[in-house]
Amino acid sequence: MLRAALLFLTLMVGLWPSLCMAAPQIISVDQYRALLQSTAKQLKQMETQGPRLPAPVLKTLATPYTVRRADGVSQTVLNSTPGLGSGRYSGRVTRQTVQETHTAVLTQLSALDAWDASQYTPADAQAIVAQLEGSGQIRTGPTWIEQAWANFYKALNDAFKRFLKWFGDLFPSGSPGEMPEIDPSWIRVVFYISVIALLAAIAYLIWQIIGNRRSKQPQGAFAFSPEDAELLALPPNELRARAARFAADGNYREALRHLYIALLLNLDEREVWHYDARRTNWEHINALKKNPTHNFLVTPLADITHRFDRVRYGNADCTQQDWTVFERDVDSVEAKTAS
Repeated sequence: MLRAALLFLTLMVGLWPSLCMAAPQIISVDQYRALLQSTAKQLKQMETQGPRLPAPVLKTLATPYTVRRADGVSQTVLNSTPGLGSGRYSGRVTRQTVQETHTAVLTQLSALDAWDASQYTPADAQAIVAQLEGSGQIRTGPTWIEQAWANFYKALNDAFKRFLKWFGDLFPSGSPGEMPEIDPSWIRVVFYISVIALLAAIAYLIWQIIGNRRSKQPQGAFAFSPEDAELLALPPNELRARAARFAADGNYREALRHLYIALLLNLDEREVWHYDARRTNWEHINALKKNPTHNFLVTPLADITHRFDRVRYGNADCTQQDWTVFERDVDSVEAKTAS
């Protein structure tokens, strides 16, 4: 019994400081920041003029706080100044001690700012989508031809319903046990309308098939390649330098890719065309056919683009000889547009 009483007394002595500790006070980030800034300002003044008694100034920091951010995340700070309860700050202290304490408070303030800045701010998805749609990068609504077809289909459907109602009103309901009499001319009208509707549906299917075949044209470099589109932000000289380094390392595929994009940007700088990444390279080349000043570039650019597409998108091999010929042809095109 005595042994159990001594064990209980020992546990109470060890847990007494934590039991007596006050519950943390909940404050906002701005309130805790103002507290640290005020303490730092007083310590800064204390460095240059006495008396150097930091204990009263640091007393507020010895209180445990629960700091809560705007997003609801909180963090408990038991003591912002280590060593305050050990008697280090009792009475007058040296200037060096005040400086060290001032640095510790500033460090705590920097940590608070970094923690407050790490909170997640959700993006305004609707504003981003509206901005992308306004710039023409994406489309959330139907095209004009899709909308026109939907309106036409709705009008046709409404007209057909009105026709069925009108057609039904032409025939009075038959008496029980008797078949209603139907004019054969109306049967012919319904038959002709059905045939015309069937032919129209067949014509629409044929038009859709032909339209899909026409849409399957060769794609340019940036039709489905975001990693290529990122290179448009680099200057042509840097792209050429990268191409030379890739060629020196034996990576002729990357060398060819960088040199081709440098050529596109060089032609844009020399006003051969105004390069738009939303259009395919073949569209840019076809547009040159209508330009009497630069239409002589159509043939060499088409040949260079064919080789680029085979390597980049067709996964064709690119040897050192292929790279040498490609580089020579690119230099030839740029030499023709140097003026």
